[in-house]
Amino acid sequence: MSKKQTFIAGVLIILISQFIIKILGFVYRVVITNINGFGDEGNSLYSTGFKVYLVLLAVSTTGIPAALAKLVSEKAAVGDYKGAHRMFRVAFFLFTSIGILGSVILFAASKPISVWVGNPDAEIVMYVLAPSVFFVAIASVFRGYFQGLYDMRAQAGSQVIDQLAKCTFTIGFVYLFMILGQQAGIMFAGTSLASTKNMAAGATLGTTLGTIASAIYLLWYYSRKKRSLWEEIRNQSVVKALDPVRDIMKRLIKLSIPISLGSIILTIAGIVDLATVMNRLQASGVSYEQAKDLFGILTGKGDVLVNFPLALNIAFATALVPAVAGAMAVKDTKTASNRISFSLKITILIGLPASIGLSVLADPIIHTLFPNANAGGYLVAISALSIIFIALAQTLAGALQGLGMVIVPAVALIVGAAVKLALNYTLIPNPAFGIKGAAISSIVCYLIATAISMIALLRKIKLNISFADFLLKPAIAVTAMGVTAIFIYRAMSTYIHSVSVSTLLAISIAALVYALMLLSLKVLTRDDFKMLPYGDKISNVLIKMNLL
Repeated sequence: MSKKQTFIAGVLIILISQFIIKILGFVYRVVITNINGFGDEGNSLYSTGFKVYLVLLAVSTTGIPAALAKLVSEKAAVGDYKGAHRMFRVAFFLFTSIGILGSVILFAASKPISVWVGNPDAEIVMYVLAPSVFFVAIASVFRGYFQGLYDMRAQAGSQVIDQLAKCTFTIGFVYLFMILGQQAGIMFAGTSLASTKNMAAGATLGTTLGTIASAIYLLWYYSRKKRSLWEEIRNQSVVKALDPVRDIMKRLIKLSIPISLGSIILTIAGIVDLATVMNRLQASGVSYEQAKDLFGILTGKGDVLVNFPLALNIAFATALVPAVAGAMAVKDTKTASNRISFSLKITILIGLPASIGLSVLADPIIHTLFPNANAGGYLVAISALSIIFIALAQTLAGALQGLGMVIVPAVALIVGAAVKLALNYTLIPNPAFGIKGAAISSIVCYLIATAISMIALLRKIKLNISFADFLLKPAIAVTAMGVTAIFIYRAMSTYIHSVSVSTLLAISIAALVYALMLLSLKVLTRDDFKMLPYGDKISNVLIKMNLL
């Protein structure tokens, strides 16, 4: 398989898996939010525990796949498969140990952390999540190894299984707790099993079971591939001296720490919000119950809807790390540049319409998805504008990590985080902003991070980008899309009197207008289409229709 085909195949596999993952994640968050007794308060407790979990997850595991994938892809690029497998074995021992430590820390610190962030009812949620850190550590090593070998099926399959189990068990436990508590009167820890606190704990139990299912799948996948992997190792023509274990551990830690830091900071808006929103709202006179509801809207609706369209972009960001690292290992700068340039263009074409579309239709989308908890459209409208900058930060991080500049995305996001922290403290207590201050500061955070990362990337490698194709034409297309969405929704609402139907029609027609504008403006060239999965067939059809 050619390098281009390998890259495209990896993108396609991750693209499909991420789409399934986001659909499942979206479904279970919508379902549990609409369950009687959960709502915005339940989302507040669930999200508080989950954000703390993500911090430890990033420290102990998130840097592993990217770091290991980079080292393994470099070995594989020169035919040293034995050295690549040695990297995997050392990483497995090292990071499963760190995963155990992460689980112990989360369990022991659950109570003080929940009190510190101003949401003490979330303590039980973090207890339930603690074992997940260990199981994700195991899964991350397998994912990094196979990702470095350009086999994205391990990562895709494990993540889909993880999310499928999480979706099933999360919804199941929340419903079960509600029924047992309300109808059977079962109590737990002095409160009804149907209390919001206990239902949130049931929801997070689904996450823990999902990570266990993912780790089991990867162990099975490795055992199924083990024979062919060792056959490849025995037949390798390249004879290389094995790296000492100590040197491998040093390289893994040296790479994974800045990548892990970057991963933490990539979700820094949520982390800063976790540490400040509840406390700052209560300091300004908002009651604890009101603060929980507002934080639940920000995280349970804003975060869910913002993260959903990012699934498509994650495919390119994930595939970029080994693709760029492998190209640079054999000094193929042209291929690295082309892949980065193409991924950045696709990121803009995905992120820009997602930002504007969600922003202009935020209120009707909220009413359509959350009929039993439909507050917060104004907050989602602001939060949506951060999508384009988060997407660009993801892609730029993948490109920079592939180029070996692993510290740059972390530094860029630390600067953005510092600005967000200052803005949260200033804006949230101000009655003119309140909870909206958190959404505004997130936009500024990722804008700053994107600018710093882009400057560093342009200094490192020359890209095939132009102002017209990357900014001007997409901006024209998305403006037409946004105007169409508003016009269609208002027109349909007048005649149909159904928020859901009007919203779906507005989204569908606006998306069609956006696609036609991209084609008429010739934003994507024939070479661009060839970089997409099945791009040759798509471009041939468009050429016959005189659209390309």
